[in-house]
Amino acid sequence: MNDFTNKVTVQPLAPPGNLKVAEAEVAAGKDEASVKVEVPPGTPSGEYTLTVLGQAQVPYGKDPKAAQKPNVLVALPARPVTFVVRSKQ
Repeated sequence: MNDFTNKVTVQPLAPPGNLKVAEAEVAAGKDEASVKVEVPPGTPSGEYTLTVLGQAQVPYGKDPKAAQKPNVLVALPARPVTFVVRSKQ
């Protein structure tokens, strides 16, 4: 059972080419968010792979029986997503 309900900040890791990727946020209590990817004019056709990093403050303590656990920053990369850009014809 997972009782984590804090927000998660989503940051792009080195967007490929000249693509512009906006930061996003998974709202507290939610389990998904959308990430906007802008493909500027003139972007070469081809496959592009994007990875994002999720960061959140998570209560943690070395002692599992401790009454209070301070928040620590946890960062985990998501699985990469590959998509295809095609030029307009």
